[in-house]
Amino acid sequence: MDYTRQNAALDRIRNTFIEGDPASILCVEFYADRQEDLSPRLKALEDDLRSRKFGYAYRTEIDPASQAKIWSLRENSLGLSMAMKGDAKSISFVEDTAVAPEKLRDYIDRFLQIIHRHGTTAGFTRMPQWGACM
Repeated sequence: MDYTRQNAALDRIRNTFIEGDPASILCVEFYADRQEDLSPRLKALEDDLRSRKFGYAYRTEIDPASQAKIWSLRENSLGLSMAMKGDAKSISFVEDTAVAPEKLRDYIDRFLQIIHRHGTTAGFTRMPQWGACM
């Protein structure tokens, strides 16, 4: 996401949806047959986040146009990072990993330990699908 600051249009989108300079961003999507079925699921996640007092910021986007902007930011960020000149550009090397939500924190911690041990960095992305995005 850091590379989006280099493009005025992407930077505006970034500043619309992202507060401050977080170390990471996670987009959680919910799906339902009817839009009214999404609200209780979103509220349950919000309640869970509040009860754990993580201190993380979050926002809910149900509007498809806003969701499309979020995903365009993600897609453009990946493209910008892969277009860098020199050895520092991003390459895709771990793809399509599925991790149970309760194991995600440990998985990311271990993955980053491996990355750091090799003196490099990593970014995480997820391919877009439609639903409610938090």
